[in-house]
Amino acid sequence: APDGSTILFSRGAWTYRIRPDGRGLARTVRAIGNRAISPDGRWLAMARFLDDQQELWVMRRDGSGARRITATVGLSEYAPDWQPLR
Repeated sequence: APDGSTILFSRGAWTYRIRPDGRGLARTVRAIGNRAISPDGRWLAMARFLDDQQELWVMRRDGSGARRITATVGLSEYAPDWQPLR
């Protein structure tokens, strides 16, 4: 996270969070492809494989508040990124 309070990392299909001091390791979500943390550090975007479909999801960095954004993931959603609104 930009404030330095949390480190998010991937191992295989799982995303984990941990504090910089090495405490509080927690598995948060299973995803496919790349994950992208929002510029403010509050949200995580990822592609997930559920019910035989690839979908784009966002959730808080602690794994709560998950919501589906798209029903079917194409190539661009497989590697999500955050962009400012214009």
